[in-house]
Amino acid sequence: MTSDFPPIVVDTREPDPAPWTFPGCETIRRKLDSGDYSLDGFTDPPDGIVIERKAPGDLVSCMTWHRDRFERELERLAAYRVAFVIVEATLPDLLLPERWGRSHPSTRIGSLLAWALRYPAIHWLFTGSRAESARIALRVFERYTAERQTAAGEKTAAVA
Repeated sequence: MTSDFPPIVVDTREPDPAPWTFPGCETIRRKLDSGDYSLDGFTDPPDGIVIERKAPGDLVSCMTWHRDRFERELERLAAYRVAFVIVEATLPDLLLPERWGRSHPSTRIGSLLAWALRYPAIHWLFTGSRAESARIALRVFERYTAERQTAAGEKTAAVA
């Protein structure tokens, strides 16, 4: 293992094998109450970290047919110290009128804006691909761990 952080937890509801891979990192499969990926020891709110993975078609479905269910998920994600929704598409691709079913692009952007305003603690990233999404998720975990280590070091120094 080359990572300097705890094992990455992959929710058991993610396909097996998981859509995102993290070479050099330990992963474990465990049911998460929210999201699809987290770090072992940091899977619960309020201090934990969680990432929700969204394929573009799935996100559009969450804007229409499965909106109520997804908004309940966003409520749970908002309780975390760090929460991301990482979308495996670019925003312009998501807004193409000829793609992703019958919903109109203005409806899609309206949903994204409403969610961003309603749940300001949740960070949205549009990456362009599944591979880039996994790479960015790994960077999120690296940065989260580094920030926690820095904060712990500062607390130790202040006590000494």
